[in-house]
Amino acid sequence: MDTVDRYVLKGLAGPFTLSMAGFLIIALSGQLYDLMSLIIEKEVPAGDVVSLLTYRLPGLMTTAVPVGILFAVLIELGRMARDSELTVVQVAGRSLARISLPLLLLGLVTSGLVYALNEYVVPEANHRSQQIVRNHILKDVMRPAEQEVFFRGTENRYFYLGFVDKSSMRVQDVLVFELQGSRPAKVIFAQSGVMGPLFWELHNGVVQEMDSEGITISQTRFDTMAYKVEDQIGRFVGEQRTTDEMSRSDIRKIVEMYRSSGISLRSFEVDYEFKLSLPFAAAVFVLVGTGCSLGARKNGRFFSVAASIVLAFAYYLVSGLLRSFGNEGFLSPVVSAWTANVVFCVLGVGLIARGDKVI
Repeated sequence: MDTVDRYVLKGLAGPFTLSMAGFLIIALSGQLYDLMSLIIEKEVPAGDVVSLLTYRLPGLMTTAVPVGILFAVLIELGRMARDSELTVVQVAGRSLARISLPLLLLGLVTSGLVYALNEYVVPEANHRSQQIVRNHILKDVMRPAEQEVFFRGTENRYFYLGFVDKSSMRVQDVLVFELQGSRPAKVIFAQSGVMGPLFWELHNGVVQEMDSEGITISQTRFDTMAYKVEDQIGRFVGEQRTTDEMSRSDIRKIVEMYRSSGISLRSFEVDYEFKLSLPFAAAVFVLVGTGCSLGARKNGRFFSVAASIVLAFAYYLVSGLLRSFGNEGFLSPVVSAWTANVVFCVLGVGLIARGDKVI
């Protein structure tokens, strides 16, 4: 890393910090505004409101960091273009691709940090945030019936309920996995049942016991079975998690476990891929931002700000559409998750190559 590399990287600090702060303030203000009427109506304590916003910060950071990188690259390289610094460096023999190299390395390192944040911090923070919403804000307006409910119980047990009526506590298409280590040791399936405080009454089902290789060694049918849950059902329902509240490894474990029982969790498979692809937005934005920065040579600072907003919006809009196509089965999970990255990378590389021809 030489003097020019350090000069370019140093110039990113100010715009990056400014854009991060602005994004987080706007995002938190928007979330607080959306919840304000419910908070006032439910008289939620101020401490819980602060906790709610604090727990949502890590999730917002996973978007704020890539957007901040894009904004910083466009602002700094745009300034260098307007001041003819880029032209001088290019005339001296350094290509725009070479100028972008330290930025790309920074983007890759940042992507790794965002992935780690998304894998190890965000899921639990999101879960605690949702617990506050469920327990203090939406407790009186929760849906009386739900479909495809997943949650983890005590003693390393996982539950799938095809349909649950919370008013009557009746359930349909029940699957219970009892794990030994990371593999299912027992699987219980029941067509219907009734949830009680300490026992579930299950009807018309099968109990399968499996060996260490996952092969069924015994299978017992039952008409009625009392299944001990050893806890209040409210706690089980409270442990229900969406994919936003799970790490990538948690999602993979659930997908593999339910797939072995013939249940396809399409949306889980899509979200599993997106949890890896979206953190790479930082590296993708470096390429696109570098390629677009020459536009500021004639159009000024406004171009850099407008371009960062448009590019970020376009990237996340396309990603959202592709996620929907993946969930509906029009695209495979891998294709839906990575297409936006590939398209924007190709766009960035093309713009950089074009920029090297225009000095």
